Amino acid sequence: MKRFPALFTAFVLIFQCLTAAGCASLFKKEYISVTEHIGETPDAPGDSAVEVSGFNDLRNAVTRFVVGHSETGRVEFRNYDGNVNTDLAKACWQVKSETAYGAYAVDYISYDVNHIVSYYAADVYINYRHTREELSKLTTAENTGIVRDHLKNCLEKADTVILIQTGNRLITTDGIKEMILDVYYGDPLVSPVLPDADVMAYPERGIQRIFETRLDYSRGREKLAEMKTRLFDTVSETAASISTEEPVIAAMEACLLLSGICEYVADGSIQPGPAGIDGETINLSTAYGALIENYANGEGFAMAYKALCDALSVECRVVSGRMDKAPHVWNIIRIDDDYYHVDVSQSAKFGMDGFFLNNDSDMWGRYLWDTEKNPECEGSFSYRDIIVWADLDEAAA
Repeated sequence: MKRFPALFTAFVLIFQCLTAAGCASLFKKEYISVTEHIGETPDAPGDSAVEVSGFNDLRNAVTRFVVGHSETGRVEFRNYDGNVNTDLAKACWQVKSETAYGAYAVDYISYDVNHIVSYYAADVYINYRHTREELSKLTTAENTGIVRDHLKNCLEKADTVILIQTGNRLITTDGIKEMILDVYYGDPLVSPVLPDADVMAYPERGIQRIFETRLDYSRGREKLAEMKTRLFDTVSETAASISTEEPVIAAMEACLLLSGICEYVADGSIQPGPAGIDGETINLSTAYGALIENYANGEGFAMAYKALCDALSVECRVVSGRMDKAPHVWNIIRIDDDYYHVDVSQSAKFGMDGFFLNNDSDMWGRYLWDTEKNPECEGSFSYRDIIVWADLDEAAA
C-alpha cells in the first residue's frame, strides 16, 4: 500500500511526458493515417464525381475520364460490391493498357482513396503523352474504304501524323502501309514524293485500336506544295499538247512524248548528279523527277505515264515486278475492253516496238508480276497496227 502513491506519481509523469511536445519526439516514425470525415455527409455525389457500385461501373468511369482527356476525376463507391483498392488498381491498369485511347494517350494513372463515413471516395489523376489538340486529329473509321479515303486526304495535305481509331480487325499496320502505297501509285498527283511510313497500333491487340501513322517526306510542307503545283501544271500542259481524242493514239503519243523528254537512269532511286532544278539531288522514282527534272528510273517513268494517262482519260495502273530478275516498274493500260502492258522506260531506251501494247505472252520470260492483282492482258491491238492506223489517219486528213 505504501508503494501506491509512488506508482500513481510515476503514472502522472509518464502521461505528462506523452502529451508534451518534447517527449512526443521519442515516438516519431513513418506512418499511414486513415481518418474518417466527420463533417456533413452529402446525400449524392458532387458534380464532378461518378458514383459506382461494381467493377464495370468503375472501369467505365475511369475510361470516361480518359476519353474526356480529364486530368482529374472523382469516383464515389456507394454500396460497392468488391475491394475498392484492388479493383481501382485493376481498372486503371486495364484502361491504360487495354483500351485504344488509354494505350495511345495515357502516360500513367494514379489515385488517392479516402474513407468517408459510409463509403469510399477516390481522386484519380491522369498524365497524358499527347495533348488534347493532338488527339483532336483522331478519326474514327470502320471500313477500309473510309480509311483509304482518309489516308489520301492526309497525303494530299502532306500531313505528318495520321490517327485512325477502328474496331475493324481486318485493318492492320501492314494493311495501312499497303493502302498508303495504293493511294500514292493510284494517283501520282496526290504527293510529289512517296513518304516513309511508320505505323503503330495501340494497343497491339484489342477490339478497338488506334493506329498512329507517322510520315516522313524528307521535305517541308511548303516545298512539297511548290513541287505539287509545278507537277500538276506540267502534267496539264503536257496532256493538253496531245490533241487526239482516240484513247489508243493518245496513249501512244504520251509514251512517245515522255520517252523524248526524259532520260532513263537504270540503277538507284536517287540520282547523285546532275543536280535538279533547285540544286537538290533528283528522286528518280517520281513523276516529278521524270516530268520536271527529266531523269527517271522505271518507277519514275511509270508514275509520269500514269499521271499523263489520267489527264487523258486513259485507264492506267502502275505495276511493280521484275525484269531480267531485277526489280522493275511499268504500266498496264486499258483500251476499250482490253488491257495491255506498256514499259515507257524501255521505250525511251530502245524504242516503242516491243514495249508498247504488249500482251502477257509478249512479257513472259523477261518480266514477272503479280497476276492475281493485275488484269489479264490479251488485247488485239499491237504497236505496228497503231502506227499504220495513225499514218492512214494522217494521210486521210
